[in-house]
Amino acid sequence: SVVIELIERFDVAGIELDYFRHPAFFRVEEAYSNRYLMTDFVRQIRQRLDEVGKDRGKHLDLLVRVPSSPYDSKRIGLDIEVWIKEGLVDIVAAGGGFLPFEQPIGDFVEIADGTDCLIYGSLEALRWALDEEVLYALAARCWEAGVDGFYLFNYFNTPNEWKRRVLGNMVD
Repeated sequence: SVVIELIERFDVAGIELDYFRHPAFFRVEEAYSNRYLMTDFVRQIRQRLDEVGKDRGKHLDLLVRVPSSPYDSKRIGLDIEVWIKEGLVDIVAAGGGFLPFEQPIGDFVEIADGTDCLIYGSLEALRWALDEEVLYALAARCWEAGVDGFYLFNYFNTPNEWKRRVLGNMVD
């Protein structure tokens, strides 16, 4: 009801559901079998976004931030493949940026192939302290896998000059 109220009361461009920050929704032994509950929840949000968007004459996006792999997502009760294939989500931000060289980001890209869903590689703000060449390598790895963009987490404290220069180079 909180999400629905937000959609209805405010002129939002969309909603983000962050399923990565605290990814425990069910008991471990029940998570996989209860994934339909989360799918129903996402479906309800998508339906209301579409209804309100139609009334306002615009599309309202639904972004979900999920664990680092489709397998890990499904294991904790998030059937991201169904969400993508059914067109329930517009953007998937994959992972938290903590396993950037090991993350199977291409698995998300493959699932989204032929759909309108965008896949974003996640970068966590602690990475800004790393050598810039490492960040460029992370970006290149994500671009090579076919991502559509990047999801930046906790970058509010990084210097603006650094963000313009480094993130601008990553996009280029």
